[in-house]
Parts: sequence; structure tokens; C-alpha cells
Amino acid sequence: MQEYPVIDAHLHTFHTPEAGRQAMSNTPSKPDISGTIEDAVAALKASDVAGALMVNTIPLAYMWDAAVAKLSPNLTPSQREDAEHEIQHRLLARLERRNQWTCAMAQEHPNFYATITLDPIMSPDAMRQEIRDKVTSHDARAIKLHPPIGRFFPNHQSLWPIYETAQTLDVPIVFHVGAHPHPDNPELPVEYSKPEHFEDVATAFPKLRLVLAHMGVGPAEWYPHLFQPYYNAALALARRHPHLCFDVSAAVGAEWPQDKLLAMIRKIGAERVLFGSDFPWWDPRIAQRGLEQLGLSAEEKRFILYENAQRMFEL
Repeated sequence: MQEYPVIDAHLHTFHTPEAGRQAMSNTPSKPDISGTIEDAVAALKASDVAGALMVNTIPLAYMWDAAVAKLSPNLTPSQREDAEHEIQHRLLARLERRNQWTCAMAQEHPNFYATITLDPIMSPDAMRQEIRDKVTSHDARAIKLHPPIGRFFPNHQSLWPIYETAQTLDVPIVFHVGAHPHPDNPELPVEYSKPEHFEDVATAFPKLRLVLAHMGVGPAEWYPHLFQPYYNAALALARRHPHLCFDVSAAVGAEWPQDKLLAMIRKIGAERVLFGSDFPWWDPRIAQRGLEQLGLSAEEKRFILYENAQRMFEL
């Protein structure tokens, strides 16, 4: 019996079943559950996982498209500008409510921890204010950024205020890295989260605590032709930037070649790798079982299952 609590450093929760099902509608893996907080609580109770970090996001870019598409083509330029300003205001309010909900769920469920999400649609001051408010007043433990959902490249200068503020406050950032489906055609991947796009961020912010999710690769079964190129690029990134950490969500317990995963963990170093399930897409029990079967040493498993997340997010 292990002598430490297992921490899932990559878990998603949704405020309604409909929101969860919508989030999973364009991905090849579609579990039966919808990822509500009740689903997440039940998943942890059914596993050996003692606590979890909620890495929640919101697809503002696609919400923007949907809202703009509904505008009348007969609007004058001035009317359209006013209408788009109102759309932006509503979307920013939704992002803040999403962050507030995640923080509230963490307060109601002490074994869950909150992250906040941000978006390039925000002004630099709004980014800085949201980080400071949620970290200092609402106990958010990290920031989650998802380039494919936000349709942005992580090295775009519009995100620099996020990185500067996070580095100053010593707040970790969890990034989606690796392949992700295009919303209009899940058979096609988008390009926003290739490992190479994180080079500039890691170079410019050497003291920023970064966790690159999915081992920088993503689920192997979604786009098999991308697996080896992303794998090689993620390893090269890890070698050049020793302050980068990774998580095993969508890799352990999934369709990755497990010898490749073990080799990657050993090359990066177990002290830089965190356990994560990517619930509700994957079950924490299956993910933990997969990690236990990799052939890691007891020390390596302790780092991955507990110590790294406990240190990174100050749990």
C-alpha cells in the first residue's frame, strides 16, 4: 500500500451535462459520462485518487464566431462595431463566470483544486486583473491555456501579459500541447499546439513554471501519423529547457506505445512528470493502472503520482 495520496493533475469538470457533452462532441473519444462535478467526485471515489486539479477552459473563439454569424448583414459599420463590442463584453463575462464556477467547486469540494483560463480576446489589463483576483482571493492554483480551443499560438505576443504576471506571482501554467481535432472536421488536426510553438515561451520566461500536458504529444490513436514527429519535438524541447514539466494525461492508460512512454519519462526525468487522467475522456482508475504497469521504480511513481503535483501546485 502506497504511503502518499495520488493527485490527478489534469481533470476537467463541466457545470452541466450538456456543456460536457458539447465539449466532447468533436473528439474521437466520447465517454458515456458528461464530466459534471458529480461525475468527477464519483470517479475519484471509485479510484485511489485523493485529489484533482480542474483544468477547465471555455471556447470563446467559437462562441465569437457563432454570435457574429447571427448579426444582421444590414448593420452599418458603426452598428456592427457596437454589436461586436457587446459580444466581446458578454464573452468576457462568460469566461469570468467559468473561472468563478471552478473556484467555487474547489471551495465546495476540498479535494478538488481550481485553475483559471484566459483568452487573447481579453485586454492586457483584464488578463492581469483576472489572474491576481482569482489567485489571491479565490485560491486558484494555476492557469490553464488551450491553444486549439482558443485558436491562438502560445508564442503570440498578445499572451505575454499572462506569462509576465504568472512568472511574477509564481503561478504555474498548464498548456494543452499536442494534436487536437479541428472543430469542423475531427479527422483533421489543428496546428496551434505543436511542441515547437512553445520554444519562444520557454526561452523568454525561464522562471515560469510550465506544465505541457499530454507529454507534448496528445493521444496516439487520434492522429497516428503525428505521433513520432510530436514525440521527437517534445523531447527536444524538454532537453533544451529543463524547467519545463509534462503530464501523462491522454498518454498513460490510452493507446500510446507504453515502451515509448516509459522511455520518454526516463529521458525527461520522473521528477518533471505529473500524473493526469484527462477525465472525462479517460478514467482515472485506468490511467493510474496504466502508470503502475509501466515498470517505474517506487521513487519514480512517488514523484509522478504525488510529489511533483504537490510541489507544483502547492497542494
